Amino acid sequence: EPITRLAIDASTWLTIPTICRRWRVLCLESALYWTNILLPNATFARLMLTRARDAPLKVMIDADDHDPECVAILEEHIVHTKSLIIYNSHRTPLRSMALESHILRILQQPMPQMQSLRLHFDNGPGVEHSFVEVLDNSLLPSLPDLRELTICGKRNDWTRSCARLERLAFLRLDELNFADMHGALANLPTLRRAVLVIHELPS
Repeated sequence: EPITRLAIDASTWLTIPTICRRWRVLCLESALYWTNILLPNATFARLMLTRARDAPLKVMIDADDHDPECVAILEEHIVHTKSLIIYNSHRTPLRSMALESHILRILQQPMPQMQSLRLHFDNGPGVEHSFVEVLDNSLLPSLPDLRELTICGKRNDWTRSCARLERLAFLRLDELNFADMHGALANLPTLRRAVLVIHELPS
């Protein structure tokens, strides 16, 4: 399905530890309770990541709303992130070069625990600055456990080896060029479902 914002009722989630002392202790001691990372500010992001310890994380980076410092904090934790959404939805450019550089550094790291990766960059009318045009060999270098991949608004360089995606089961591409995809599907042995939006028909 198309990428949508994470529906997290943060107020309810933060209220649970206040119900009673026992629930507070359970929440503070449970690393899994803190793994759905919220980024209202850098201090809170650090607190959540500390309490999550090495547990697999679920992260959404909203390029329209999140502060570059919050995104920078995530860089050293991408190695134990299992779900990542990078979202730029409002037909506005990434807000600063700092934010863009942090996102690029995240995408250049190996992601050994990543199971779901969803990238959405709006390149529609009104976008003056374009984030990387093609996800090339320097990005997404290692995704051995990836099961779901969505790329919207950017092309992927599928001419490289697909061996790192050997467990991929779901693929959605909203920028598809047949030349990019030539032979790639044959190298995705576990793929069960593909949603492809075609902008350029083969000759």
